[in-house]
Amino acid sequence: MPTSANNVWVFIEQRDGKAADVSFELLSKGRKLADTMGGSLIAVVIGDAVRAIALETFRYGANEAFIVEHPSLKQFRTLPYSRILNGLVEQHVPRVVLLGRPSWAAILHRVSPRTRGVDSRLIALI
Repeated sequence: MPTSANNVWVFIEQRDGKAADVSFELLSKGRKLADTMGGSLIAVVIGDAVRAIALETFRYGANEAFIVEHPSLKQFRTLPYSRILNGLVEQHVPRVVLLGRPSWAAILHRVSPRTRGVDSRLIALI
């Protein structure tokens, strides 16, 4: 399994094609953390037609963005979003994942137990 030992991820919460302000705040904090750890800052954007949101994350310091788009993901739904995030975490093994409230409460308990290998690396900020 490849590892992204010092990478910091930020889950970009969005509703109706607009990113939540907390996501940009987390990108700024994540940028500082990634710099301190010598890693990259990666935005994770899930939804429908969210490419513009992903491009905006670069203005806040993201080095790259994972984009998962599908019409069925237009509205936030806990189970599909958590499965997608979990799959990405298992595949890439980031050091830290930052999630803003309210998304963290809905997703964190579904992702963390399924990614036992990175439980200690998964962090939620309110």
